[in-house]
Amino acid sequence: MKRILKLGVAAVALSIVGTAAMAADFGGAPTPPYAPAPNYDQAFNWTGPYAGVLAGYGWTNFNDGGTTGSGWLAGGYVGYNIQSPSNWVYGIEADAMWSGISGNNFNTDSIDYLATLRPRLGYAFGDFLLYGTGGLAVGGVTTNNGAAASATHVGWTVGAGVEAALTSNIVGRIEYNYVNLGSQTYGNTVTAAPTANIVKAGIGFKF
Repeated sequence: MKRILKLGVAAVALSIVGTAAMAADFGGAPTPPYAPAPNYDQAFNWTGPYAGVLAGYGWTNFNDGGTTGSGWLAGGYVGYNIQSPSNWVYGIEADAMWSGISGNNFNTDSIDYLATLRPRLGYAFGDFLLYGTGGLAVGGVTTNNGAAASATHVGWTVGAGVEAALTSNIVGRIEYNYVNLGSQTYGNTVTAAPTANIVKAGIGFKF
């Protein structure tokens, strides 16, 4: 059962990352080398720094008179975990993503980038980690109702996810985030307050 769950997390993560890469036209990235099978008899230790790549899809309401949108996101993340003897895992993580989320109604709006800084709290079940997270969110937003204008929004995010240790160093993940980027007024005529629901997956390396 553990092997099936790990393969499922890895398959979903790789599928989303690969699809987003093609959607963003990142070009022909080299195929990663084959990784050896994990040792299922040895519990994974989540303590330490890590970094990885991620991709996802988001659905957004710009809250500026009816404009909604959707699109792909892709980027990277870094973080640090500390696992307690009771298997609680405490950590902090930052990520930054290019965003292709856009939509149009009376305005043509887009979220151009998104970055977050979040503490994490989870519980380790051996090679699996279930966690919740929340913190600061910063996004670049462009709106156009005849004249384009851009602004940086500062807001917050909350979410939850699951990670699986695929090898002694490779970790796959699936995560959901709700993002509220706060309100900004553009040219004294348009006020936008984007919110988003984002599902993303990633592959990381634990150092």
